[in-house]
Amino acid sequence: MSLEVDISGAQNAFKQAGVNVHTAVPKLLNRMTGQGERKMKQLTPVKTGNLRNSVTSVVQDFEAAIWNSANYAQYVNWDTKPHIIRAKRAKFLHFTIAGNDIFVKQVHHPGTKGKQFLEKTYAYLVGILPAETERIIKGALK
Repeated sequence: MSLEVDISGAQNAFKQAGVNVHTAVPKLLNRMTGQGERKMKQLTPVKTGNLRNSVTSVVQDFEAAIWNSANYAQYVNWDTKPHIIRAKRAKFLHFTIAGNDIFVKQVHHPGTKGKQFLEKTYAYLVGILPAETERIIKGALK
């Protein structure tokens, strides 16, 4: 799971302002990526901390990426339909409810509502892109 935000409008703004694109774009990508990673971590639900700790980012040349590498991230981010969970490696599934051990061969999972942390991070980044572009231009013109 990863994000992609088009910054071509920012590149055009840099050119129109007379700002060196090869200097400004990496600055913009670093700022946006850092803010995006922080935002995604804030929006990611925490049970054990693994999902939040799996959020990472990289900036290289004129590209950047923010992603969650947890193998179950997509199931937390997007809705899941009702489904059956069956015991595979053992005869029974085991869980505890109110101190009682429960053993069953299968359970009917009702599905889950996704948290949409990826989409919310994307919306946040698109929302701050104009202001961050302006900040880089003002800094370059000083």
